[in-house]
Amino acid sequence: MPDIHGTPLIDVPTMTTSTTGVMVYHYIHPVTQQRITSLLPPDHPEMVCLQQGHERHSTFGLVGILAAILWFPIGMACMFVDRKVRCTR
Repeated sequence: MPDIHGTPLIDVPTMTTSTTGVMVYHYIHPVTQQRITSLLPPDHPEMVCLQQGHERHSTFGLVGILAAILWFPIGMACMFVDRKVRCTR
């Protein structure tokens, strides 16, 4: 499971319960050995993005597409300015 830099994140199979009864999950990055503590379970979308990286999806706005058609090639820059990038998770 690579992270955003292509290195895999390995989740340590340890869970602890705090004094309030909340489950706390611990992860260790294999390259930096940095310990990550989270309240989110490993299957939560935000933790999947942390472990595997984002799945980016781009959409272009109507104004950007029209600018690209009408004022080609300068309109292409307008189209890329009017772009929205989101994670699909």
